[in-house]
Amino acid sequence: MRRASAGRWLARLGCAALSAVGFGAAACGQSGADAPVPVPLDRVACARCGMLVGDLAFAGELRTRSGEVLFYDDPGCLLLHAEERAPEVAAIWFHAHDAERWLSADEVAFSPVGSSPMGYGLAARAPGPGALDRATALAFAREREAERRKDAP
Repeated sequence: MRRASAGRWLARLGCAALSAVGFGAAACGQSGADAPVPVPLDRVACARCGMLVGDLAFAGELRTRSGEVLFYDDPGCLLLHAEERAPEVAAIWFHAHDAERWLSADEVAFSPVGSSPMGYGLAARAPGPGALDRATALAFAREREAERRKDAP
């Protein structure tokens, strides 16, 4: 038993490494866009800003139609990048800020938070009272991005 579960663990680790370098989930035998792959924390850069993805509570993942897996360090980075790459998107997941689970784009909502890795100030969560829907969160991220550009030298 131990040998079999160790083999599965190593296979998953290999899939994460392949995904991190851009080979995508298809290379790991996953079928379609049914689940996120493990995020190689502190070893993979955000697909939008280039910062290392270091906090699972703010992490996100986008899978393209070609099977490429992209990781994100902040929900704002993922929201903006998904909008920019819309025709290529097959699936999107956000890690719940307050729970150990992933939320698909269809089931995610957002809460404003004091800080996030790139300063967009959004955290993913399950829908509920006081939550922002995806369109409102995207508008929020666009505003933060515009402020950032205006303040840039």
